Amino acid sequence: MVSLDAYLKQHPEKQLTVVDGFLLRADPYGVMAEVLKNMHAPHDDATLDKVVRNWDPKTTRSISDAIPVTGSAYIKKVTNSTGYTPPLDITPPLDNFPPGIQEHLIETVMPAFIDFLRWPHRAGPKTLEELQTILNKKCGEFSVKPEEQQELEKTFGKKIADISLEEINPVTAYALVASLDRNELNDTSLQNITQKLSQLREQFPPHNKAFNIIDRIISGHDKPGGDVTITRIDDGHQKGKGAAI
Repeated sequence: MVSLDAYLKQHPEKQLTVVDGFLLRADPYGVMAEVLKNMHAPHDDATLDKVVRNWDPKTTRSISDAIPVTGSAYIKKVTNSTGYTPPLDITPPLDNFPPGIQEHLIETVMPAFIDFLRWPHRAGPKTLEELQTILNKKCGEFSVKPEEQQELEKTFGKKIADISLEEINPVTAYALVASLDRNELNDTSLQNITQKLSQLREQFPPHNKAFNIIDRIISGHDKPGGDVTITRIDDGHQKGKGAAI
């Protein structure tokens, strides 16, 4: 947990760029180019290659030195990595989780997630068309381990070249679409967003419970006084504006 109270008091909010992990892993070049540009850092192709794919082993080793978690599988995975891995983690329906985990996801995690997605300066697609380009990407476009490919093809019953990122994680897809800034959109664009959300509901009915919760959170934000904030998560309870996950 990192408090942002002091930072936001001394710096304009536009200097804080929020990065969604799904978008970063699905479109690392596009997202990191925007992040580096916002930081007034070089964002040419050569720099992006170093940031996205050709990580310096010294850098990853410094991470394990800074975070002394002995035997941590996560730390080992990071220190052995050379770049971002695609977002191929399948999201189970909400009802598949035990009641206590469900409550935590509904009351704490999902509201915080929507807060971040609706941050005015989130890196990544700003329109439905741009977002759909990423969601339509096929798993076969990424470098996938043979065992991962077998698991995906077994789960979805088709070749990896035909499985989209939207199918892998429909809840994130729904949240990203629902969180698009609609303030300056024309009627046609608003209608397209509504149609897309309806399409996701029809295509992925096991996730409708999560979709309903996302809609309720978005509706709360859109009411007077429902401005987007960065939410602090502390001991499993939401508190006021001022910190980030």
